[in-house]
Formats: sequence, C-alpha cells, structure tokens
Amino acid sequence: MAATYPCVNLGKGFPDLPPPDFVKEAFVKTVSGENFMLHQYTWAFGHPALVMILARFYGKLLGQELDPWIYVLVTVGAYQALFNCFQALVDEGDEHPSALVKGRLRRGWALVSPQVIIIEPYFDCYEAMVKMVGGTPVFIQLRPAFSREEMELIADLCAKHHVLCFSNEVQEWVMYDGNVHIRIGWLDSWA
Repeated sequence: MAATYPCVNLGKGFPDLPPPDFVKEAFVKTVSGENFMLHQYTWAFGHPALVMILARFYGKLLGQELDPWIYVLVTVGAYQALFNCFQALVDEGDEHPSALVKGRLRRGWALVSPQVIIIEPYFDCYEAMVKMVGGTPVFIQLRPAFSREEMELIADLCAKHHVLCFSNEVQEWVMYDGNVHIRIGWLDSWA
C-alpha cells in the first residue's frame, strides 16, 4: 500500500514530520495562559466538555444519541483503553460451558483460559495484554475491508454467543480503492 499511496507513518506515536504550526501555537497559548485550571488533573472519565463533544460526534457517526456519561470514556490512548477492558473482562480461570477432556467434548462448566480473537495485523501489545490477564490469543487474518454482510454475520455471532467486540475504528479514515468502512455499531444487532 505504501508503494501505491503517499503515506505518513503515525504508528505507535512516531510521526516522521513535525506538528503543524497551528498545533504548536495552540499548545503554547494553552500552557502559558492565565487559566491555571488547565494544568490540573481532569475528571476521571475525561474533561466534561470533551466527553460531551465526543458523544455528539460519535452519535452522529453511529446514527444514534449517546449519553456522554454512560457511553464515553476518555483514556490516554488505545493501549490504555484496551488494557483496561482486558483487565476488567478477561480472567484466567473463567467458567466456560464446555471443556475438552482427553480429546472429547464434555458438557458442564469448566475453568478455562478465555480466548480473545485478535485480528491480524495488530499492534504488538495486544497479544501481550491478553496473555497478561490470563487469556489465550486466537489470531485471524484481516482482509482489506469486511462487507456489510460479513459485518452483520460477525455482529450476529457475537450476539448469539454473548461475545464482546472491541472494534478499532482507525480504518474508517484510511479506506482505499472504493472500499467502504462498515462500523459494527451501525448494524441492527447492536441497536
């Protein structure tokens, strides 16, 4: 893709160009201003004004109203957000309704290492995060873009099997060759 399209490496916080002047100017204005309240810790879920704006922005993208105090959580980045989710939701020894015993499927409840599906390619920290909280990573190759029908199938399977889906929507802004990004939150299964 890099050979076909001009691109900038923004991966892992290593951009290969300086920030634009307006960003530098806004930073200097903010840190040198009289409002000392801007230099304090913010509310644990994010600055209230930012939380409200994000709820409106993503509500428009998803075509639904989002309660900012329920559906928005601001973190210092995707790494922190994902790790917090994994810590909260993946526990080594979680109960699972069936277990493989001596090559045969046994019905009943068993303690297992929960499986976490990771779509490849992925950031290298995802695998380590899953293992750190006691999960077992399961890798699936990503194609350039899932069709609406494929996304509906994924959403339906998640709903049927009570699976949580954390969707990194970074691809929505970098679709090429006529591909369309389908947000899983758009689908009826998630309404």
